[in-house]
This record gives sequence, structure tokens and C-alpha cells, in this order.
Amino acid sequence: MVSRPPRIILVTSSVPQEGKTTVAVNLAMAISQELQKKVVLMDGDLRKPSIHPRGARPAKGLYHYLIGQVPLSEIIVNSGEENLSIIPAGDVTRKSAELIGSKKMTELVRSLREFGEDTYTIVDSSPIVSTSDSILLSKMVDGVILVVMADQTPRESVRNALSFIGREKVIGVVFNKVDIKRSSYYSGYHHGYPDKKGYYGK
Repeated sequence: MVSRPPRIILVTSSVPQEGKTTVAVNLAMAISQELQKKVVLMDGDLRKPSIHPRGARPAKGLYHYLIGQVPLSEIIVNSGEENLSIIPAGDVTRKSAELIGSKKMTELVRSLREFGEDTYTIVDSSPIVSTSDSILLSKMVDGVILVVMADQTPRESVRNALSFIGREKVIGVVFNKVDIKRSSYYSGYHHGYPDKKGYYGK
């Protein structure tokens, strides 16, 4: 609804197991199916990848592009869903921060922008506490969605994540795994505040 909506969006979390990959996949599906826009869903977690098309995993992915083995055209694969393509991570590597922070990654983001205003890119990345990958990616994208898990994410972890990313880059926060049965419509507003122990949710 804005004049220049963010077209390259990073989805991350402060700590592991907060549901960031599920949020990234659902967001990509919603944009491609409900808005009928083209979407590229990229697995930017080179340490623990989890996004791949149905069936056999592709032999090449983001890793192979970043080390210069293949062009972009060879790592974008059909998801099997209308309007949705996937860039899988490819091989696992411990040098993810080095690759994510490379010129090749900057070139990739630039190339994705050239796909046009009707194409969106959703990037799933590693948790901020695990590596610096998400922080590096946050400088390249248009906006960041931070996933926070109800009743488990410490307040300090969320604060650190926001400070590392920069609040000006955060376009939304997904409060995940809320127990709807314990929440009324109005009491849900209170879930955004930490309890006495410093956890979000109760």
C-alpha cells in the first residue's frame, strides 16, 4: 500500500527454533498466490539449509554461485507452485559469513532487483545469535522481518537483534506460536510485552 514497497525482504530471528523458515515460506506463498506476484524464495542459511523444491534436492545452489561455479540462471529452480521459484542453499559451509559478505552476494542482490517491480525476493537466513550472516544481509535488503517466539524468546535477545539489524530496517515483527486458546482478541495486544522474567508472551 506504499509507493515503493520493499521487494527484497530478509526473514530472521534472534535465536534458533523460532519458526523463521516457516514464516519465510508462508510469506512467499502468500505473495505468489494471494497477490499473484512472482516470488524468489532464497535459502540464505548456508550452515543449516532447510528450503528446497519438492522431490530431489538440486545439485547446485547459492553456495555454488557465491564461489563462482555457476551463474544465477542455474540455481533458480521451479518450486512446483505458480509464480514461486526457489534458490536453494546448495552445499553446507562453515565459511558462510565470508561468502554472504562477498561481492558475489552483492551482485546477486543487484541481479534480483533487476527482475522488475513485480518480483519479490524472500530470504531466509540464520538466526542472529548464531552467525553474522543475517546482519550482513540486512544491509543489502529493503527490509527485515524479525520472528519472535511467544513464551520463550528472552527480551534481551530481541533487543540485541534489533540493535544489530538497526530498527530502521525492521518492517515487521512476527510474534510466533502464540497460544490462541489462552488469548482473547484484546488480550493479544499484551503479548508484545515481556513478563517479569524477561520473556515475551505471558
